[in-house]
Amino acid sequence: MSIQKKPNAGKAAIFDLDGTLLDSMSVWEEVDARFFRERGIAFPADFPTTVAAMQFNEIAAYTKARFHFQDSTEDLVAIWSRMAAYEYAHHVNPKPHACSYVRHLHDTGAKLAVATTLPAQLRVPALQHSGLMPYFDVVCSTGDNNGRGKEHADIYLHAAQRLGIDPQACTVF
Repeated sequence: MSIQKKPNAGKAAIFDLDGTLLDSMSVWEEVDARFFRERGIAFPADFPTTVAAMQFNEIAAYTKARFHFQDSTEDLVAIWSRMAAYEYAHHVNPKPHACSYVRHLHDTGAKLAVATTLPAQLRVPALQHSGLMPYFDVVCSTGDNNGRGKEHADIYLHAAQRLGIDPQACTVF
């Protein structure tokens, strides 16, 4: 009896979470709109695109400086985290076909990672709620290594290293 090698053995897929695997972008639009509304400020149209690749602390520092808020960056992060936590844990669902595709990659031998800017208190409940958590070998954040955003390769190289897969054998989504 011969043992067949799985076609994706020795390969890896590294996925972004927000807007790639999860249909979650509306969560942030609602959190941002509600945050500014509660402070009596019109929602700035350029805000979502300006902060899209930043991690929480960078967004908080940017927001504090731009709007001259007295809140600490930690307080801003805590406010946004509370607003988003419930949504991620209960309402954020996978994108169409995301679960079946991730399951297919897993079942065919690929190592799988999530590389996100989301902190653990948001990414873990979202992955659990969506049913995706069991398929991932590694879940990491830009805050895990040097804290630079996803516009830099660091997070993807970090994920490949944690997977034990050569970055050349990884596909990033």
